[in-house]
Amino acid sequence: MLGEDILVAPVITKGQTERTIALPNGKWLGYDGKTYEGGKTITLRVSLSDIPYFERMDQ
Repeated sequence: MLGEDILVAPVITKGQTERTIALPNGKWLGYDGKTYEGGKTITLRVSLSDIPYFERMDQ
């Protein structure tokens, strides 16, 4: 977390194709342009060149 409104979940393992992320409560805008409901864990398809990040949409 960067503060309370930005979550960054980088890929750190070469060859990794999925990233499991626990989103805190609230609505989140993902790096992929999709909106995610927090309070749950999501799994995304990623590559080493992806930097998954999420911005809280509500406060």
